[in-house]
Amino acid sequence: MKKLLLYDQLPGTVSGEICGMNFEVEYVTKISEVFGKRLFGNGESGFDVFLVNIQEPTMEMIDFLNYIKKNADGLPMIITSEFPESFSLLKNILKGLNFHVSELPAVPEVLDRIVYAREVDAAA
Repeated sequence: MKKLLLYDQLPGTVSGEICGMNFEVEYVTKISEVFGKRLFGNGESGFDVFLVNIQEPTMEMIDFLNYIKKNADGLPMIITSEFPESFSLLKNILKGLNFHVSELPAVPEVLDRIVYAREVDAAA
């Protein structure tokens, strides 16, 4: 089973159920909880995907995403938000990082693509 770390900026907005049955979901609601995980390491993080649900693109959130950009070491990320108009801003902030910006209903499809791509890479 794949492991997913779900950071929800507004607790209770997203449930782990959106990730489907192929993922063991660890749910966190504070940035400090994310920093407490072995998220940033050369493939040794223990997580296969990092899902970030942003409710409000605050300066704190932008700083957090910039930190992730510098330290994520190829961990696939999905950024989702209730504010689709902020997606272009998020794409610019995270340019060059292995991430996907998606509306909430499309998250399961994006997860399937990430898992499939990793399985194909592993088999090659």
